[in-house]
Amino acid sequence: MPPFASANAAPFDTSAVDSPEALARAVALVMVIDTELDPAEVDLLDSLDAFGRMGIGRARFMHVARDFCAGLRERMGDSDWLSLADVGLVDECLRGVRAHDKRLLVARLAAGVIAADGRVRDIERMVYRHMLLRWGLSQRDVSAAIRADAGRAVVAG
Repeated sequence: MPPFASANAAPFDTSAVDSPEALARAVALVMVIDTELDPAEVDLLDSLDAFGRMGIGRARFMHVARDFCAGLRERMGDSDWLSLADVGLVDECLRGVRAHDKRLLVARLAAGVIAADGRVRDIERMVYRHMLLRWGLSQRDVSAAIRADAGRAVVAG
């Protein structure tokens, strides 16, 4: 069966590199690494205009995220949590985002998502750091992009 394919989840479409759905899956990965989709994280994405920035509506994002989560659950079998042994699954998802600006956007959103509940779990930190390493980004890059974005918001406001 193709990666992330199930009766309920569309196959992981590697031909759709840098598509809004590929970005949505990468953000969803960070959202579901230790639990289901958290409404607080979705609300955070709303407040950041993340759906507009990714080029996907909220309803479509939720559909893609739920399908991704179902496919991920199927691939993980009996395990409730993503672990370091599942690095291949993480890399498979991250390969869908190749453009530097899109990687930086996803990393910025991921940084917000993992802190949305007020604490960063070890597995969230590990997957986030792996994302940065795999994509050749540093925390400094992400922080600078967040500051630049905040500066644009102040000027526009």
